[in-house]
Amino acid sequence: MNIVLFRGSSKSLFSSNEDGGAKLSAAINATRKMYVTATKWRGQSAVRLAVSNWRSGGEGELEIIKEVLTEVAGDVTTHA
Repeated sequence: MNIVLFRGSSKSLFSSNEDGGAKLSAAINATRKMYVTATKWRGQSAVRLAVSNWRSGGEGELEIIKEVLTEVAGDVTTHA
């Protein structure tokens, strides 16, 4: 299994403050196109994405990930 951890930039609504990972995870999961979990890494809030397990497959998934992250980032831009 391959795990990717990431977090929002310090200038976004999803900054690495205490609940930034939870907020970003909720926004991503609300799209219902992919699912992630909130976590902590080195004491900072982050998002955990499992990109390779028995349920994943197909090269189109990278496009879905990019689409979702762009959509979530666009929502931040329009609502900030």
